Amino acid sequence: MDKTIDVTFDREINLGNSIIGNKHDVLIVSKTESMLTDVLQSNINTIINSVVEMFDGCNINSSNYEIGDITFNISINAESKVSLMSVVSGGVSANAGINVQLRRKNG
Repeated sequence: MDKTIDVTFDREINLGNSIIGNKHDVLIVSKTESMLTDVLQSNINTIINSVVEMFDGCNINSSNYEIGDITFNISINAESKVSLMSVVSGGVSANAGINVQLRRKNG
C-alpha cells in the first residue's frame, strides 16, 4: 500500500469591506488533503535539484568570494505540485525569492 501524508491548506475568503475603515473581513477555511509521499518527495527533489544545478553553474568572477548558503521557500499545492515561493512581511509575494550569501574564501 502506498504511504500518504496529510497536509492542511488554509484559504482566505474575502467577505467584503468592514463597517469600520477599509479593512476586509476575511474567513479562513482549512482543508486537509491526503498526498502520496513518493509523489511529493519526487516533486520536492526536482525543485531542490533544479536550484542546486542553477547555482552549480554560477561563476561570481571573484577569487576572494564563493557562494555560501542558499535559502529558498517552496510551496506545495493540493495536487502535490511544488514551486518556489517568497514569503514577505504581511503575506506571500507574487515573486519567488532566493537568498544567496557570499562567503570570503579561506586563503
